[in-house]
Amino acid sequence: MSQKHNNLLRWMTAAGLVCSSAFAATNVVNFNTATELPFKEVGAAAAEYRTSGGASGGATDGYLSITDAKSGQRATVVFDDLDKGLVVKAFTFECDLRIGGGTARPADGFSLNYVRANDPLAADGSPYAGTGNETNLPEEGSLTGLGIGFDTWQSGDHPGGITDVVGISVRVEGALITQLPVPLRPGNVWPGGTFDEVPFRNLPTTDANYASSMQTGALNTTDDLNGDGTVDGNDANAGQVAFDDPNWGLWVKNLKWEKFKAQLTEEGKVKIFWKGVELTPAGGLASSFSPSPGRLVFGGRTGGAWEVHHVDNIRLETIPANDVIIGGVVGNPIGFSVTTVDSGEAVAVTSGLSVKLNGTDISSKVTSSKDGISTTIVFGDAAAPLTAGSTNTVAISIKDTRGNTVSANRTFVVGSYVTIPATLAVTGVNTAQKGFNVRTHQTARRGQPNTIARAEQQLLGLRGDNVADLTGFTGGVFAETGVINYSQPVSGADATPGQNGAFSSSAGNPARQIADNAIPGIPSASEFQPNGDLYTDNIAAEITTFLQFPTAGVYRLTFNSDDGFRTTVSGNNKEVLTSLIVSQADVGKGAATSMRPCSCPRPASIRSARCGSRAAAAPTSSGRPSAWPRTPRPAS
Repeated sequence: MSQKHNNLLRWMTAAGLVCSSAFAATNVVNFNTATELPFKEVGAAAAEYRTSGGASGGATDGYLSITDAKSGQRATVVFDDLDKGLVVKAFTFECDLRIGGGTARPADGFSLNYVRANDPLAADGSPYAGTGNETNLPEEGSLTGLGIGFDTWQSGDHPGGITDVVGISVRVEGALITQLPVPLRPGNVWPGGTFDEVPFRNLPTTDANYASSMQTGALNTTDDLNGDGTVDGNDANAGQVAFDDPNWGLWVKNLKWEKFKAQLTEEGKVKIFWKGVELTPAGGLASSFSPSPGRLVFGGRTGGAWEVHHVDNIRLETIPANDVIIGGVVGNPIGFSVTTVDSGEAVAVTSGLSVKLNGTDISSKVTSSKDGISTTIVFGDAAAPLTAGSTNTVAISIKDTRGNTVSANRTFVVGSYVTIPATLAVTGVNTAQKGFNVRTHQTARRGQPNTIARAEQQLLGLRGDNVADLTGFTGGVFAETGVINYSQPVSGADATPGQNGAFSSSAGNPARQIADNAIPGIPSASEFQPNGDLYTDNIAAEITTFLQFPTAGVYRLTFNSDDGFRTTVSGNNKEVLTSLIVSQADVGKGAATSMRPCSCPRPASIRSARCGSRAAAAPTSSGRPSAWPRTPRPAS
């Protein structure tokens, strides 16, 4: 019988071990009892603790199910702070895994992550990293810290045209460092290695190539899994029955438990072992990971294809830092910030702080602030922006209360950004009268393409008459005095807006629980689907306002949409050809956030910002910027 808990695991702490002048803590969970101790599930809650069926086969040997072999499951579990406030600089994570027993083409996978303390993943269960056309995929790993993904489904290419492979991936701060593709063999890395996963799916444990497979056994081809009275190929794609069903075990009868180990060394190298074999290159994979406060997070999912992801006998050994840690530097168009972290008795002090940027001493120009164990050092010069794409070196030396000095060099590359010209600044704007002007156009012509060009044409009336319901509009414009947080209806017969994106009534983070409102004018009052359902697709919207930048500096403009959008700035908000494009996503996609850094050379209100968003024929699509701030916040 399945037992499900908000806190799923029982930790048993072994004796501390001495390692490299820091104490190593070893924590073990064998799932043999249901006692709840510090380990919690957040976000979507598919994980289940089972009291039997674990790796040893003993009657009381339990295990944790991240997913069973059925569709649409997702789970995220978060380890508590096991080192009592110390900063983890190295760890070894080991466990037994049972994977497979699903569709002929299995999916989707899981990840092990050490995320930064401020990562919402540890509180909300999202977001995870993604590929070029999909976001928030647990199998791709985290967006902060170190993420190790166990990905059994090939998705779209990663940014830069890098092929997404079935295999194991390594990320640092969300950036893909490397992939270990199937066939899983020592030193086989991608790009540059061999990727050919089809012959290695669901191999029997007796197959000569079994060690190179992601799964831990073959599919069951001898039992009637779909209940149609016949054993045939259709059984391979039957979803697993509920755990308390007597036939549940048929899906895993050919699977065994295998060893998985991930290790982060004190030198920042990553080592991956699967089925007793090290897959990473000799000596480990070099990474730019820098220690900081954080949490270990384990997440997984299935989608339209599936397999089981079962975990047993977790062993976690952590090595805390014993000196002040100088973290990675976060660059922006006009400077950078870097955070140091105290660890135990090593407490940073800023007297005597030395900071250089590209060899120039800027110690007198930086500011520092302390919050708990973190000290943040910030430099910015709006009058001398850095060149996009340039590599910059920061040299820092800082002392602690014991008189010890820690020094480090950190580099950062300035990403692309947009400079908003001072010529676009305007005066006489009533900043107390906040809001947006929204113009919605919906065409009755079905099947409109997901392109910005189509949205622009539609707003000009070139793709049919406007069938949107303009009740409440004045002169074709809806005055929005709140935030832009819009969504389409949840179903064809119900006009209630769905709750999607970064801000919604169902968001896991209470601070983001801002309900989606209906898109003004949607659904149409005059056009309906052939079956009588509400007509909610083929929309283009224009949203105009003034944006106030209270100080010179760098700002992030954020837009969450499904499908695409374009944000422009111009003296004429009807201008299409010569307006400054600040950000855009000219693609059909699900709800996802785009952020664009902008450099503003002086305090100003800028002329009308035009946001063109659109939704085409996909039933769940909506042009929806999620709670886009009227006054953007400075980039950190």
